[in-house]
Amino acid sequence: ETRTITNERFTPNALNASIFDITYNGNCAITSPANCKNGRTITICLRQGGNGNNTLSWDPVYHFDGGYHFVTETEGAKDVMVGTKINDFVFSTLASDCKSDSSTILGSSSSTVY
Repeated sequence: ETRTITNERFTPNALNASIFDITYNGNCAITSPANCKNGRTITICLRQGGNGNNTLSWDPVYHFDGGYHFVTETEGAKDVMVGTKINDFVFSTLASDCKSDSSTILGSSSSTVY
């Protein structure tokens, strides 16, 4: 599911989707996922809309690894949250400011060894 939200709440509905691509503007919130059964994993790509500096808050059901739940506020930033439902909470990790990798790809002709 792909959506743009402005000053509103977004509820991921895990009934028919597990990947959500959200562009957010203003002050937004991610609410507790609907239809998310125990053991189900959802992924939410969060894109800063407009000129950046938009804010995002999380429902308390999301428990973040190391407590880190802050989104990147720069223009065009892309963060990705992956969460798995475990009984009464969603164990969540947040990859901040995701970017493409411009380094050499494995298998290409290069002297770089990985």
